Amino acid sequence: LAYSAASIVSATVLMVMYSKNSQLAPRNIGAFLVRTVICLAVLILVVSTLNVLPMDPQSKIGQLVWLFIRAGAGFGGYLVAARAMQMKELSAFSGKLMRLKNRSRK
Repeated sequence: LAYSAASIVSATVLMVMYSKNSQLAPRNIGAFLVRTVICLAVLILVVSTLNVLPMDPQSKIGQLVWLFIRAGAGFGGYLVAARAMQMKELSAFSGKLMRLKNRSRK
């Protein structure tokens, strides 16, 4: 409930801010949302497919490992879908990761 309330307040603040200054408003937000929903659908499909597998670890460590495997596979599916649609946000994200990687090597 608290997350929902905070999200509603944030959305309201952004709407008011964008209505007062249209130069701040993001462009092509509709296309971005459609692409994000498609990527989310791929993520859900991957995780749901992995949930069908007869995998039921008994130990807590095994459960955590299985959770991380499903999360990683879902994130990987999301990234593959985003790359297939050539989302600009993915290139910005990978650029930040590369800069971080290069900075850690120095």
